[in-house]
Amino acid sequence: MKKVMMLICIGISAIAVAQTPGNFVHNPANAGVNNIFFGQRKFLFIYNQNELIGSGVQQGYTIGSIWFRHNVVRTSVLTNLKVTLGHTTRGKNNPQTTFANNFNVGTPSVVLNQASYTYTSNAGQWNVPNNNWTEIPLTTPFIYNGTDNLAIMFEFTNSSSSAVTFYASNGGNPLTVFANSATATTSTGSTARPMLGMSISSVLNAADWTIQAEQSEGQPYVLWEYPYEEEQDAFEIERAFSGNRFELINSVQPQESATYAFSDQVQKSGTYLYRVRLQHSDGSRSYSPVVEVNIEGEDEIAVFPTIIQPGNTLTVTGPFVAGAQVALLDMQRKVCANWTQTSQSEQWKRTLPSVPAGVYTVRLTSDGSSYYTKVMVQP
Repeated sequence: MKKVMMLICIGISAIAVAQTPGNFVHNPANAGVNNIFFGQRKFLFIYNQNELIGSGVQQGYTIGSIWFRHNVVRTSVLTNLKVTLGHTTRGKNNPQTTFANNFNVGTPSVVLNQASYTYTSNAGQWNVPNNNWTEIPLTTPFIYNGTDNLAIMFEFTNSSSSAVTFYASNGGNPLTVFANSATATTSTGSTARPMLGMSISSVLNAADWTIQAEQSEGQPYVLWEYPYEEEQDAFEIERAFSGNRFELINSVQPQESATYAFSDQVQKSGTYLYRVRLQHSDGSRSYSPVVEVNIEGEDEIAVFPTIIQPGNTLTVTGPFVAGAQVALLDMQRKVCANWTQTSQSEQWKRTLPSVPAGVYTVRLTSDGSSYYTKVMVQP
């Protein structure tokens, strides 16, 4: 193991969660609470050009994150979440009941597409518009053209909690179209429309970063270097565990040495992904490349065979309990298959689905811990 412990002296500040977007459409006079966001499985809402320009969103604005406001703190896991942004001439007061007809300018863009997305809401007061928003970072930024309206569509197949109530503008003509199925083509309308925040693109500038991660005394240890800048904001450390989305866990103040370290005191075994985020003075963000650390549990899992073809039986041996889940992850950490064990057993057998050849990760989540091993799929 590399001798890196000398770097632990770098100061680590308290967590400082950014809870205000760069721009937002918010009308406290019309504020109400509405749970259509997680009460339905497909919905679309429109913001017009005047609202966007009034919030500071001009031509060429690159939307890297979208934000919402809530009156409760609650976590919901959304399966097969897809977010689509597109331009439209449809107004916020007359959306089409056919979902696709609302994207009538150019080609819409899928800006987020994840098999499992954990959403944890912040809570704020209805009449305080500039704090306690909840951010959804986009994997594909969207550029607003400055002349048309903006349509945003959410689709998901299931939500673990439907009662995540959103602050919304209420009353008047229908503002939002929605359906109970993610595959629906037509919709019904609602007079509630979630208040929307936006932040400009999060730019990945990997050339400026040197970053690595390793296991040190049973804990993840992240090291990085970044050129020192005058009036530089703190580095924000983000972590994703077992396929969930990245979350802010801590921040480190800039040092002229430009060399940093962070030791994460985790409690569970499993694979941890880390990246470091830097907010620049112009409002843009830089992200480091993602690094991975695997923290092994006391029990390990094994697969047989370790080289397999689709259609054959894969056997997993490990610490199963009733309700344990086995997932097959590709090299991009995307879940390609997911199964639930309904009874306690030391072994689990399933037919491997049709997936492309390559190296995959088998993840067992059982009794609050996750265990990992590799399997090679041949054509």
